[in-house]
Amino acid sequence: MAGNIGLLFASIATGLVIAEVGARYIGPDKPARYLMFSGETFHLDQNGAVRYVPNKTIRTVAVYNNAVEYDVTFHTNNLGLIDDKDYLYENDRNKSYYAFVGDSFTAGYHGGKPWIPTLRGALNSNDAEVYNLGVSGTGVEHFFRLLESTEEQIRISHIVILAISDDFHRESWYPYANGSEIRFCNDNIQRSECSKRRPIATIISSTSSNEEILKAANDMKVVDVPHSTRESFPGKSQLLALITRTLSDIRRKDGDKDISSSLRALIRIREAFAHAEIHLIHLPEKQEVARGAYSLSNLGDSVREIGMDYFPALKECGWSESMFHVNDSHPNASGYANMAKCVSGYLFGRKDNA
Repeated sequence: MAGNIGLLFASIATGLVIAEVGARYIGPDKPARYLMFSGETFHLDQNGAVRYVPNKTIRTVAVYNNAVEYDVTFHTNNLGLIDDKDYLYENDRNKSYYAFVGDSFTAGYHGGKPWIPTLRGALNSNDAEVYNLGVSGTGVEHFFRLLESTEEQIRISHIVILAISDDFHRESWYPYANGSEIRFCNDNIQRSECSKRRPIATIISSTSSNEEILKAANDMKVVDVPHSTRESFPGKSQLLALITRTLSDIRRKDGDKDISSSLRALIRIREAFAHAEIHLIHLPEKQEVARGAYSLSNLGDSVREIGMDYFPALKECGWSESMFHVNDSHPNASGYANMAKCVSGYLFGRKDNA
């Protein structure tokens, strides 16, 4: 019996080794991102909505595999939104006012410059104004808060919700800058507890050199992964990482069941802006482009039931993985150009939507 038990454990150990080798061959772990901003960047407005710090020039850098993936600079206006143009309240009844609200894909600076102000310039119309309400890291509940918060600052006759599937899974948060670190803290978590968690980004100088950027990333890496964990087998195991990612993918593919709170936020938007024409443009994430399908398969039906128009940009516009950064999940310059063309064609290319 002892010999059989020993043989069993030996077989299990051999199987795990083979599986580990296979996991390392099939899918190496995704490289960690080290994100940096040249300032606190985010703040809560008087109504509890997340915006950027107003009237700032902000540099942001992302590092993967000890190399800079993107290094861009953007400007915020008087309302703490990404635009070179200040937003003032207008009330021209012969003019349409489009509020584009969304997350980092809407903020849209990762390709070098924000795409919504460029779209507005290309539109060159006296009959329509376009506002960029995109804020990185936000979800559908944040979209509602920001729209409600800006309602008295800008006139809104049309709402364009630019959502990716992940937005429907995001919890509400508030920004917390502590020393050189920036954190996104869930609404139900105190700052003292949030300060113990991994920062979303670190603060650098706007004039930091490439060498200083890479050193900051390496410093974040040391803090992020304790030595004991990094050197242990579980900490290095690609098999465990592959299992974790697979379970996460399964959860996301079956994610239609987990978005009820976000759908309620859409209902609140519909009710609060009963006068507005509302479109939800479902932008594709990088992995959805690779699969050719959304992870939220039934979102369109739910959105239409709420009383909003739904536009599946993945199916209606041409996309490729080359339109995204190699390591980062955000679009690159060609991706944002394609996004602008897609969105503009849908909203302004047909007379009934102009």
